[in-house]
Amino acid sequence: MNDFEMLLDQVFQEVPVLEGQIREEGYEGLYRDGRIYLDKRLLTVQKKERLVEEYCHHKTSVGDIIDYDNPESRKQEATARRLALETLIPLEKLVECAFAGCRGKYECAEYLDVEPSTLAAALNHYAAKYGQTYLYKNCILHFDNETVRIVATGI
Repeated sequence: MNDFEMLLDQVFQEVPVLEGQIREEGYEGLYRDGRIYLDKRLLTVQKKERLVEEYCHHKTSVGDIIDYDNPESRKQEATARRLALETLIPLEKLVECAFAGCRGKYECAEYLDVEPSTLAAALNHYAAKYGQTYLYKNCILHFDNETVRIVATGI
């Protein structure tokens, strides 16, 4: 059972998840009417990422937030996105990745089973939240936005 299937089992206990072709152009996943919809044409890693984000919408969003001209909609979208990034790539996994010897963003993304763009977004999020350097569980994490470099050193 892969990461997506395990996650799907967990989420499905709380909210129905339907895979199919999404009619709304530009969407690969949606949370609507108490259900999560995923585009069946996505790669497994993409489905996992969209599932987590839509589940985070289930947890944090209220009402229809598709209108991005509305500041409240953008705020709810950002909240769900940040929670999804922290769920997909927790700090613990970044430390594990660094100690596994992963150096570049592609190696790290493969190790963490996420897309490189998702890893970059998570590193940018953590840098904004904690600063460029952060002490976590006796490890120094350095979030380098340019090279997407992770440095973890036991103290």
